[in-house]
Amino acid sequence: MTKTKKLQGTIQYHELASGFWGLTDARGKHWRLTNVPDALKKEGLKVQITAKLLPTEFSIFMWGQPVEVLDYYID
Repeated sequence: MTKTKKLQGTIQYHELASGFWGLTDARGKHWRLTNVPDALKKEGLKVQITAKLLPTEFSIFMWGQPVEVLDYYID
């Protein structure tokens, strides 16, 4: 069974290594977005997303829980 989660927060771009997009929620938890629709590629954008939780993996980014964006709403 696929685990999904509703998240609300702010989109951020991080220039570590090759760069990546992330979301910081209201509690300060970090979520690393593994697929980012072009509409969400805006620093500081307030969004709500439905995300598929992915297994924690070793990554050069070492930032946030990896998630796959399934659906989104821009606040």
